[in-house]
Amino acid sequence: MEQGNGLGRPVTRAEARVMSVLFETDPGSDASRIRRSGLSRTTYQAARKRLYDRGLVSDCYLPHPPTFGFPMATLLLAVPYAENLSQTAQAIFEDPASVVVWSGRHIVLGVLLHRSAEASARSVEKTANHAGGSVFYITANIEQSTVPCYFDFEGAWKKLHHEQGLNGYPRPLGGPVSETFFGGRFRPSDGESAHQMICGSTPSSGAGDNPRIVAPHLLPRSQRKLLQRSWVQWRVFPSVTGLPALAGAGATDVIFVAGRTRSGTRSVDLFERLAGESHAYPFLYATDGEKLLLGALGAGEGARRTRPDGSRGRSVMDTVRGHLEGISVFREQLRALNVMRDHQYCRVISAAKGA
Repeated sequence: MEQGNGLGRPVTRAEARVMSVLFETDPGSDASRIRRSGLSRTTYQAARKRLYDRGLVSDCYLPHPPTFGFPMATLLLAVPYAENLSQTAQAIFEDPASVVVWSGRHIVLGVLLHRSAEASARSVEKTANHAGGSVFYITANIEQSTVPCYFDFEGAWKKLHHEQGLNGYPRPLGGPVSETFFGGRFRPSDGESAHQMICGSTPSSGAGDNPRIVAPHLLPRSQRKLLQRSWVQWRVFPSVTGLPALAGAGATDVIFVAGRTRSGTRSVDLFERLAGESHAYPFLYATDGEKLLLGALGAGEGARRTRPDGSRGRSVMDTVRGHLEGISVFREQLRALNVMRDHQYCRVISAAKGA
């Protein structure tokens, strides 16, 4: 694999444009995605097939956690002693609540879904016992939308490739469910349909697509209802250890910023100003009202800092310092990440289903 700026063989402009459209995760038809891409049908389909075949993107049906009995999300950023790094990562990986586990040279990131704040506290304590170093954590109430941006790479990808316009960014973990479609409560039959979607027991949607799931527009009506009510989300996630470059420019690092919200400021203000003043688009943003954790992509030293219109915007760290105190910043090379678990929700909802 060719290395350099970016982590693999550079994508073509058509492939980069298709990735942008896929990250928009609009569950409409392929025809609508092709129109938004501005490409011909043949070019779009060929580029999409290459992206999936190379493992640069993958599909996921993501549950609305409170609907499945998990109103709490715990986001852990552990900074263990060096000799404890491996065992800390393994402890989070073995926790039955974990759905995301990334291990770097210095940090371990974990996302866990819990039924209660008490269960969250037990996971945090277990991680701290293994780490020996520091553990920064957010116990987020998903029903209160305290994870307003959840692994949403649309903004970061479009910024890296100097594209204008966002279509749905930021996408939260959870969020409000729609009362517009097919009224009524979540029923056992809905749970069965959701389990099939999330666990990938439906057949392949065709060559070049992720073989685990059917594309949203091809789902039966009973499962499309779950998307329309937001009980389940269709998401397209990149391979973070294989993010490609375009014309020599691409992400090389992942950056995590942790801190406490300054008195008199609101956590939502920082997110708005990062986009509005600093032209920065975190892929992860979570808060518990007092502490805040964000994750962003970095392009490395010497990367272009201006927008296509020539403006530079306010420094990201200046914006962050205006809203947070007790700030810690951790930077890891993407190629050094070990993605131990990436958006594996089936294991959690299956355990809940069998409880």
